[in-house]
Amino acid sequence: MQENFYIDEWLIQPEINRISRNGEEWKLEPKIMAVLCSLAQKPAEVVSRDELFATVWKDTVVVDMALTRAISELRSVFKDVPTQPRVIETIPKGGYRLIASVREAPSKARPIKAGIPSVSIDVHQWKYAFITAFLLVSALITFLAAGNAGNSLPKIYNIKPLTAMKGWEFHPDLSPDGSAVAFVWRKPGENQNHLCIKSLDRMEHKVITSDTAIYLQPRWSPDANQLAYYKNDQGKVTINLISAYGGAERTLIEANAQIAALSWSPDGAELAYIDLDTTNNQHAVFIYSLEMATSTQVTRPKDNFWGDSSPEFSPDGKKLAFARILAEGIQDLYLLNLASGEEKLLTETKSAIYGFDWSDNETLIMSSDFGGQVSLWSIDISNDGELTKLQLGRNHQNPSIQNGKLVVEDWETDTDLVKIDLNQRGQNVTPLAESSTLWELHPDISANGKKILFSSNQSGNYEIWSANRNGTNQRQLTQLNRSFTANPKWAPKGDVLAFDSKIDGYSHIYLIDSNGVDQYQFTKGHFHNMTPTWSANGESIYFTSDRSGSWEIWRKPLNGNKAVQITKNGGYYALESPEGQMLYYAKHRQDGIWQKELETGKERKLTAELSFQDWGNWTVAKNSIYFVNRTTTPDEISRLSLSTDSLEAHYPFRGSIPAQDIALSVAPDESWALLGYIKGYGGDLVYIDNL
Repeated sequence: MQENFYIDEWLIQPEINRISRNGEEWKLEPKIMAVLCSLAQKPAEVVSRDELFATVWKDTVVVDMALTRAISELRSVFKDVPTQPRVIETIPKGGYRLIASVREAPSKARPIKAGIPSVSIDVHQWKYAFITAFLLVSALITFLAAGNAGNSLPKIYNIKPLTAMKGWEFHPDLSPDGSAVAFVWRKPGENQNHLCIKSLDRMEHKVITSDTAIYLQPRWSPDANQLAYYKNDQGKVTINLISAYGGAERTLIEANAQIAALSWSPDGAELAYIDLDTTNNQHAVFIYSLEMATSTQVTRPKDNFWGDSSPEFSPDGKKLAFARILAEGIQDLYLLNLASGEEKLLTETKSAIYGFDWSDNETLIMSSDFGGQVSLWSIDISNDGELTKLQLGRNHQNPSIQNGKLVVEDWETDTDLVKIDLNQRGQNVTPLAESSTLWELHPDISANGKKILFSSNQSGNYEIWSANRNGTNQRQLTQLNRSFTANPKWAPKGDVLAFDSKIDGYSHIYLIDSNGVDQYQFTKGHFHNMTPTWSANGESIYFTSDRSGSWEIWRKPLNGNKAVQITKNGGYYALESPEGQMLYYAKHRQDGIWQKELETGKERKLTAELSFQDWGNWTVAKNSIYFVNRTTTPDEISRLSLSTDSLEAHYPFRGSIPAQDIALSVAPDESWALLGYIKGYGGDLVYIDNL
């Protein structure tokens, strides 16, 4: 079908791959237009996936996601929704059906001059052919020139193991001369961290702390005589100094930080560190003067940000680089001019950052999941923050650099899901079947209690998976291959699920059917839309968005109507009550859970016992709210009665429950729950001596 035609009010022009309506135009890729034309040739008939592949991708081998993406793109143009289709209907195990009306467009005959034969010459084809040939020749010349200069091959790095101790070695810091490394070691089965020092050319290491506290972020002083570090001793957080040879500790700062990050100024006169600005529950960068024994706050992130982390003085001491955290997995690097106080955005990757360090005054090495898997990137400050990926493999974090040497963590984490029997308080925890040694989190139980959803990086990227309620028959539903795809939620009928994923740095809501076949991007725009949940009737989706300039709850119906802002005074992750009359939600950087009457708009705070770090660690049942309660020892799951506003049940959990994530889901009959927890970390240190 090459003639123009209409689908309802949309004009379809196959020859130029264009769809238009009411003055708006959309350009399609040729294959996507071919899919639409194939459906339009058989209006109201089911066209199988096999038939579409045979017609559109004849003699070409492609993956199933090619057709899924084409259907998703078409639905985006038509503002069509899989669960309530008006244009393209999905037929389970059948294919697709064009259910909108199709009619021919009026033909426009081309005038032909008498006596002159009609010859079709596409000027654009000649122009593009010439440009293509020019570019190919230019590329060949460039390649040959690079070969003559000896730069045709990528740099090969000499990667060597540095530690192979039982347990977990992390937070490395190279000594100023690059001959030794300080690091943290957690032995298997222990709930304490040790500070250690190891020479790069010897196997043995030295433990310089011996008590039961948790030590983090050791940093060599510029003269290599001392180490600064964070210490958490039964909840009391301090920043201390200790001799590099061991001995008595000296406390410098009492902190409220929940993030550990330190950096010495090159002259050894100051320490940059992270602490919690308790006036607004934001982490910020402070600088401590060792001579004056005073601290000054030097960064103040905007209200819609979680805060700042990872300060690093530049080698010349004129700049301070730091990470600014907008939300889970959304960070960028900034530069602070220490003389003027001016901040400058350095990267626009909007990705998770796992540490960085200066290579020289104009270059930073950053660990990030930008582009998919966690990798190391070189950042050229002199060239507007240009990024170059270092070919060093994946899962390398917290780089430390001195004299052309690089030490990094070769890191893995094991986050598992467990089943909790809510009918008993004792031995009520059962590991979920078929758990991997990698990352599983963000659980959600279907309305009938038979299926579960979760996020996992088993495939190498964070994707959405489904399984039976006991964890068997696991199946990967998405194949987006992006930096972060997470937070899945079943629709009430269980036939569709919603989740969020990042595209071009922005987080958006997607829908996909329960078979992982039909995918649709539900929100768009240059802002973040995250943490989708369903209305009780399954006709709308609530989500968190910063489109208004602050984090609020929005609701968008499936029928294509515009999103509506629901909260005005802050909202971060919302759940509608089973009867659809109430909305419950957390707020950005505020402790507690709020309730809003959807008809009257009346708002009240139900409880203050949910930490702002646990904004997603709660769920709504018929008459109760279950949430992670960290005011007790150990942490527990508490049940809040909605009829009495009182806590009526407590389920202690002796394990590490992740914060700033969704880790809890309760079955509809409230007999059991799924909980994500950090089973353990693992990793060794490796180093590169030819950076």
